[in-house]
Amino acid sequence: MDFQFVWRLLRKRWKQIVAVILICVSLAWVYTSITPKSFSSTAKLYISSSGLEGQLSSLIVGSQYSNARVKTYNQLIQTPGVLSPVSKKLGYPVYGSQVQSKSPGGTALINITATAHDSVKAADIANAISVQLSSVIESIETPLAVGSKSPIRASVVQVAVPASGPSSPRPRFNLMVGFFIGTLLGVGLVTLWEALDNTVRAITDIVDITGSNPIGVVGYDSDARDKPISALNLRSMRSESFRTIRTNLSFVDVDN
Repeated sequence: MDFQFVWRLLRKRWKQIVAVILICVSLAWVYTSITPKSFSSTAKLYISSSGLEGQLSSLIVGSQYSNARVKTYNQLIQTPGVLSPVSKKLGYPVYGSQVQSKSPGGTALINITATAHDSVKAADIANAISVQLSSVIESIETPLAVGSKSPIRASVVQVAVPASGPSSPRPRFNLMVGFFIGTLLGVGLVTLWEALDNTVRAITDIVDITGSNPIGVVGYDSDARDKPISALNLRSMRSESFRTIRTNLSFVDVDN
């Protein structure tokens, strides 16, 4: 498959390619239109060690300990101990699929992102989750001894605010994906179509199949069925085509 083949294919089948692109872009637009809008808001927790002031080595150990525990704290966000109190506090159910927790690599930060169909609700859920997760962390890290305090402190360093725009769907992104998929699909379909099509429609098809130029071409005539003897009309295009073939045959060297 060389450049000339691709260029000839695009010129020949460009209408089919454009049609596939329009279909895919239309489907992307329909998907964007029917998808409910979702808003996301993010709150941040900072995990630190406490009760070790004044000792550099203890501070280092405590920092390493808290960083190692961050991965575990990220899993707590999906537990009933966090979701149930938040649902009770807000007055509507909050599901695990609405919230997610991630920590940037090598940091003691926990990013809590909540998603809802209302921007205010998304911010309220993120803030309530962050407060409840902070309470749960300090509760499970507190030793059982009477009067003991948790060596880990979870502090809210960034509160979630209502988003100015929806996080999903993304119209421009969806339309670009539709256009990209339509282009690939359209080119792929017409390439397959061309590979399976063995119909001879032009002189170039004859040259591609046989590797030789034809000695003449007789054009299609809708009246040929009723008037097959086209030589009777000396001024017709078909008569001229037959004369061209006769002339070319006189120069054909059959032995070579």
